[in-house]
Amino acid sequence: MKVLFDKIARYATITSEQEDVNYPAVNLAHQYAMVYYKSTSFDDVITMMFDDQRPVNSIFFTYSNASSMTVKLYQWNGLLLDTITVDCSHASGSAYFDEQLVRWAVIEASAPVTEDLRIGSIEFGIAKDFPLPTANFVPVYESKSTMEESDQGQVSFQYVEPRKKYVTKYQGVVKETYLKVLEMFQPVDRGHIWVDITEEDHNVYLPLYCVTNLIENGERIEDRVSFTITITEAK
Repeated sequence: MKVLFDKIARYATITSEQEDVNYPAVNLAHQYAMVYYKSTSFDDVITMMFDDQRPVNSIFFTYSNASSMTVKLYQWNGLLLDTITVDCSHASGSAYFDEQLVRWAVIEASAPVTEDLRIGSIEFGIAKDFPLPTANFVPVYESKSTMEESDQGQVSFQYVEPRKKYVTKYQGVVKETYLKVLEMFQPVDRGHIWVDITEEDHNVYLPLYCVTNLIENGERIEDRVSFTITITEAK
């Protein structure tokens, strides 16, 4: 399981060669993932110039119709550090690679030729290895729809697309590891992070741009700790 707490895209200057001015490339770093970027064509070249050299070992994206994506990582002097081919089998995805100090990234992406390229969010940073949750959790939905019922049984309903939620449980985590996990949340509190529960198989669970309820139900037995983290999709 991988978790990305960094949000370095918000410190980047983001441009693209064929952006739709109504859906500019800067939307890729918007805090709302569904405020998306869009190209005027089925493909585009996007450049993220970070504010300084930044350590990077991962890329995450979501709400995308891209069918292919290649990411080139550059050093401050223009040296090409790495070229990453990103799996675009799903609308959300991620890729992991050796840590690099990166000054800018160039993203070459394309959608099916019948569609204009669209991506909700893209983020770079240092993804952290996280303890594995127990295998007995399941996804559920959180509803924000509203419903009113009259005394006569008439019902009005205002639909809002429900959000995915995971109540993940961790058991028997070594105390030192637990303290490191606790420290990871300090800079973000309950705020936006990226969670990749099954980073080796996105057919099981897709990477999720989400918020949390922080660490709950903490309990220690000798040098082992059990706790719960509720992960809720953030759109």
